Amino acid sequence: QCMYNSFVYDIPLPSASGQLYLVTVGCQVGITAGWPATSPYVIGVSCTTYCKVNSLDEGVAAMVCAIDKKLARWVL
Repeated sequence: QCMYNSFVYDIPLPSASGQLYLVTVGCQVGITAGWPATSPYVIGVSCTTYCKVNSLDEGVAAMVCAIDKKLARWVL
């Protein structure tokens, strides 16, 4: 987990593999590796926001931007 401006978000372990996804609104917020790890947190969850990212750095930059704009949030 990482924290930015008191907002906690997840990042994958260095050993994780697969396409990276950024989830800015969902049951789990942050960057995940692989659709099987991502889908349970966004499929069937109302109002989720997510997309593919090409790198962890790109995902973190987009997450920070979403936090700054107050667009990131956890959905329970």
